[in-house]
Amino acid sequence: MQAGGQTFNPLADLFTRGAVLAADEVAARLRISRAAVEQRRRAGQLLAGPGEASNGYPACQVEGGAIVPGLAEVLAWFGLERPWGALAFLLTPANRLGGPAPLDALKRREPTLTGMMIRLARADATADGFG
Repeated sequence: MQAGGQTFNPLADLFTRGAVLAADEVAARLRISRAAVEQRRRAGQLLAGPGEASNGYPACQVEGGAIVPGLAEVLAWFGLERPWGALAFLLTPANRLGGPAPLDALKRREPTLTGMMIRLARADATADGFG
């Protein structure tokens, strides 16, 4: 992605703001092993992107000791090879929802909003220019 002539890397931006976790930190928050974190990443249940030394996991996807409900269904539309598209989708306010970012909508745990997020993910992930 381009911003002001420079390449914008959402995960790098989160790293800069201290909002990215290492696999060990995710494991501690979820109370699972590091290997289980990696399994969930490969299964598309956790979003991760390449960091300087290892994968970085946006902290916003883990809340209250659990993965945000509905996240795996949204990530399924982007696939493992498109973490930036998924992250941009999750963090960008959705005008069709009256403003909240899809991740914030998922955190509300309202079935109607979750279903809407999954449908928006499908539409955005399959459209040109996103991901």
